[in-house]
Amino acid sequence: MTFVSNRLKWKPPSENSVDFKLVVRFPPVPGSPSEPDLHAKPIFALHAWCGGDGAKATYEPWDTMHVTDDEWERYVVGCKQKCSTDE
Repeated sequence: MTFVSNRLKWKPPSENSVDFKLVVRFPPVPGSPSEPDLHAKPIFALHAWCGGDGAKATYEPWDTMHVTDDEWERYVVGCKQKCSTDE
């Protein structure tokens, strides 16, 4: 098992499999608890695969993935740039 930056890598890319599912949860818009605030930094929840395939796959909450504000901002800027070049 090796650490690359602050991300855990335990397999070479040729042997990748999906062991975790990333669940992104945005906080609610102030004053509207049922509407997600898509401009806020979300919580990155890791859910571990417990078995099953396809629609029968089951996952359980495992931990949260730490993303710094700077990493989040770089990701958002990168996505905006990619979206603007795709149009």
